[in-house]
Amino acid sequence: MNVPPPSSCGLQKTSYVVGDAITILNQADLKKQCKRIKTLNPGGPDSGIRAEGDGRYNNPLYSGVGKTPFQPATQSTYIICENVTKSKKIIAVNTQNKLCKKASTIRATGQEVRCPYHPGKCTATIAPEDSIGDEKEQPDNVLQSYLRREYTSATLLQMETVQL
Repeated sequence: MNVPPPSSCGLQKTSYVVGDAITILNQADLKKQCKRIKTLNPGGPDSGIRAEGDGRYNNPLYSGVGKTPFQPATQSTYIICENVTKSKKIIAVNTQNKLCKKASTIRATGQEVRCPYHPGKCTATIAPEDSIGDEKEQPDNVLQSYLRREYTSATLLQMETVQL
C-alpha cells in the first residue's frame, strides 16, 4: 500500500486523544464478557468464577542480577483469565508503569519531583521505588477493580494462582 509508518510522536499524540475512549470501550467489553461467563458458570451466576492470573514485565527480572539491587523492570501487566469456558477469556487487567517523561524533564532542571504525584500529566502509575514485581499486590489490585466493576454486593472470586 506504500503507506509510510507514523512517527512515534504522532502515535503518542493520537494515543492521548483516543486513549480514554479505548479504555472505556475495553471496560465495557470486559463487563459484557463477564456477564456472559457468569451465565455459563456451572455454580450459577452468583457463585465465584474460577480464574488464574499471571504477570509479565518489559525486562526480565533476572536481567539486573549483579548489576543493580533494584528491579530492572519499569512496566508490568497482570491479567486474570477465567477458567469457566474453553476460550479462557481475559476478565481483568492491571498495568503498572514507572516511566514518566514529564518527571524526567522537571528533574533535568534541578527540581525534586515525585511520581505519580507531581503536577501535570504523569504517566507513571507507581513510584520508582515501589516494587513492580509484587505478585501478591497485583492480583489484589486487579481483583478489587474487577469486583468494583462487576458487583455491588460483596462476592467472592475464587482465584487459583498459577506461577510459571
